[in-house]
Amino acid sequence: MISSEIDFETVYEFSPSKLQLVNGGIKDADSGRYYSQEETEKLVAKWLQVKSDGL
Repeated sequence: MISSEIDFETVYEFSPSKLQLVNGGIKDADSGRYYSQEETEKLVAKWLQVKSDGL
């Protein structure tokens, strides 16, 4: 049987390097440096095409 209980008491603590990455992402988003869903889908499709060309 799988337990469905969730431990809400445990708080995840970021390492200093991970915290720096998270804060950098937040700053990017706050500054408007992000892609829309449509832009992301196009970029991923292009990346996959480039990666699969060598197969």
